[in-house]
Amino acid sequence: MTNKWGLICGAMLAVTGSTAVYAKGVVYDCDTAANHFSELSLPAGKAFTVSGRLQLLGMASSKEYAPLARLSISNASDLLGPSPEGWAGFEFLNLPGSKGIPTGLLQSTTFAKGGAKQDSALGIASARDIAFSLAFSGTSLNMTIDGHQSTLPFTADRPIVRIVCSTGEFLFYDMEITPS
Repeated sequence: MTNKWGLICGAMLAVTGSTAVYAKGVVYDCDTAANHFSELSLPAGKAFTVSGRLQLLGMASSKEYAPLARLSISNASDLLGPSPEGWAGFEFLNLPGSKGIPTGLLQSTTFAKGGAKQDSALGIASARDIAFSLAFSGTSLNMTIDGHQSTLPFTADRPIVRIVCSTGEFLFYDMEITPS
């Protein structure tokens, strides 16, 4: 006679083991249709580092919007969308390149109170799979994205990590939020 609990536990261990091999930390498959967006907010402390990887899996066709992935620090809000108090982080904007190969433009972005958005181009991503690390001190955000570095002045007293994607499929994985 077979021990059914042994089989169930063995199956659970096999599934858990394969998941652990795939990724560590938070995994978010942000998949949206053309002209739509999705967002995820994660709690964070007063000072922290969020690190991980971002991979482009697919682009939806749109005449209005380019496929975009954004990772930013914002104040927690009861409303959907970005906090009216502002946000700071990076954007990975994907455009069709030659021979259909996407070109990923990296930007660091600060959205200040009153809607004043400030962008600075970090350069072109080296691959479809990029590493990122954002260290938030409470008064500034130090970022390394695909080897490009940027520092943005930014203050948040209720900080969260906010992930947004639009018009494509992006995989955020190996994400960890560690206190500083």
